[in-house]
Amino acid sequence: MHDDAVTRNRPSRGAAVPGIVGELEVQKMGFKRIDHVGIVVSDLERANAFMRDVLGLSEAKIAEPGLASTRTFWRIGNVDIQVIQDRDRLGSASTGRIEHIAFEVDDVVEAVSQLEASGWEMQTDEPIEVRGGHGRTILTTESGPLGIMFQLSDGEID
Repeated sequence: MHDDAVTRNRPSRGAAVPGIVGELEVQKMGFKRIDHVGIVVSDLERANAFMRDVLGLSEAKIAEPGLASTRTFWRIGNVDIQVIQDRDRLGSASTGRIEHIAFEVDDVVEAVSQLEASGWEMQTDEPIEVRGGHGRTILTTESGPLGIMFQLSDGEID
């Protein structure tokens, strides 16, 4: 059964979403999908055992060697959970915390422009090219209302 009250109170696609990203029309940002959620942990081996043995997930991929931190990707539907072991990024959390949500967008430069117009700050002045020329990516600071970073990319994200 469908609840008409829920439908009436839900913003239409492209409607302004006050209090989330200012009076920003999210459709203009060209969000396509969530690519992955990044979780920083203190013990990657323990976290991987939980993902595999308790949740029954399969590894989607292990990140390329040579990165500053060790990470494993776990697939749930069409979204990955990126588990990252990096004490410097853990902050005050003792075992783990959600660090970022990565979104695939139509055009990263346009999405950055929209977020900056709403007061969000980026970690770098310009998006960086993803390895292999598969698009551009950029991270926000934790200055937004959720207190976590957003990663925006218009190409393949590692």
